[in-house]
Amino acid sequence: MLSDEISAVRPVGGRYLCFPTPFWGEMEPRPMAPPAPLLAFGLPRKADSARLAPISRARLLERLLGCALSFGATAGEKRAVVDLATALAERVLAFDVYFSLNQDPWCLLDAIDPLPSTL
Repeated sequence: MLSDEISAVRPVGGRYLCFPTPFWGEMEPRPMAPPAPLLAFGLPRKADSARLAPISRARLLERLLGCALSFGATAGEKRAVVDLATALAERVLAFDVYFSLNQDPWCLLDAIDPLPSTL
């Protein structure tokens, strides 16, 4: 996690990289983290116990489009966002990460063996 608000995902050099933005919930200045490779999406869900559940590419695309930002106004710019989200959904693993207050879900994420996120 690079930020608790927004992270930008971009194709760079044959893989996807996550770039942090300076937005934080507390609005306190923080040092910028360097970009990090995207290995998998973990989509948080509250539950009674911690576990991972793979999700389909179609469900990932639906979730990505639901939170994608586009500051462009033209149809071409909007289409580019849809195309990038579609490419991401086709190439990157995704999981619902179920968590509870009684269990730490981070160890589950460490166990993910991601596919290469090359373009």
